[in-house]
Amino acid sequence: MTKEELQDRISYLERTLQRKAEQVASDERAITKSEEEVNKQELAVAKAKTPLQLKSAQTRLNSKKKERQRKMIKRDAHNREHNNLRKQLLNAKQQLSEFTEDPIPTQSMPVNPMEKIYQVFVSSTYEDLKEERQEVMAAVVSTGNVPIGMEYFPAGDSAPFDYIKKQIDEADYYILVVAGKYGSINNETGISYTEMEFDYAIEKKVPVAVLIFRDLNKLTADKIELDNDRRELLEAFRKRVRDGRMANFWEDKKDLRSEVKDAINSMIVESPRTGWIRADRAISINQETIDDNLLEKTIPLNYSEFGIFGMSSVDIALLPKSITIAELLKIVVPSLRIPKVESAIDEVLKRKYEYLKDESIESAKLTLLKYKLVETNNLVIQNEGVYTVWSVTPKAIELWASIEDF
Repeated sequence: MTKEELQDRISYLERTLQRKAEQVASDERAITKSEEEVNKQELAVAKAKTPLQLKSAQTRLNSKKKERQRKMIKRDAHNREHNNLRKQLLNAKQQLSEFTEDPIPTQSMPVNPMEKIYQVFVSSTYEDLKEERQEVMAAVVSTGNVPIGMEYFPAGDSAPFDYIKKQIDEADYYILVVAGKYGSINNETGISYTEMEFDYAIEKKVPVAVLIFRDLNKLTADKIELDNDRRELLEAFRKRVRDGRMANFWEDKKDLRSEVKDAINSMIVESPRTGWIRADRAISINQETIDDNLLEKTIPLNYSEFGIFGMSSVDIALLPKSITIAELLKIVVPSLRIPKVESAIDEVLKRKYEYLKDESIESAKLTLLKYKLVETNNLVIQNEGVYTVWSVTPKAIELWASIEDF
């Protein structure tokens, strides 16, 4: 296909994609209206006073439910067509970039993840979606980007919201995963922390991707809202997040991982963000503040004699005797993107290097502090106390992003 043919195809796909988006939006409005009719008819069933009235009302209710189901199937089909068109558009733009020495502007084409790295905030309820969140995090990492999540934060779903807002401020993109739970409710606002996160991302104009579990009837009782008030809040939230934007649907963890990858690629194309630039393309670190060979500096590693007792001499000889700061950053940065208690560093190092002595871990932490690659802060959590948390610095993140063999 020639360059001109590709340009024509891109124009065609963009027009078709816009029409399909309008079609899906129309489907959503029709479903909303249909749901209102179902609700009215359910009320009529509840108010029926005679068997004949009840039978008539129930028949109309069944008819309204079937009509709603038909509209949802139609909406889902249009949604799939929209996603397929979006993938075709992305592929066409990638092909077009090969026809010119100058890359297509960022507005049209995402950069290679190894050249530019984005921070993706993952928002959802926590307890019911632990495994699903792991899939989402893995999907974000597989695209070459960095997920921001609250997995290891002491307060779980109800983490101090000022801190959550700071993380959203720093995020390039925001992914919302919604299933059958509404989540922990903030006493002051009366809405869930998940909904507050969504509202804040919209307020800050962070590009948002919404991934909704398709059929709540397929969820087990422990993963759905049983309380009527909370169920109504969830339903209102599920409708609101689809209002005026595309929402993709998922049915299992494998499906979810695929949707996350597609969502990230689409957001990069449609809503370019700053991201992090690799050091070989744009150096933003003040070189006067660091040694030229900082990443190559080494830290000795010593192992517990009790731990390696019984290992063969060959296996002992293969144990790494030192670690470079570059290697240390590759271990620590992904773990400390979200501030955690000090023991988190110990755990991640011992997971990488089993039987490591405490003195080696302390040496590693002191080195990180010495070169201002980590920092400590006090975090106050209401009704729980004060925590000292460790987090990586922007300097560490930029160095980490510059490492060649990411």
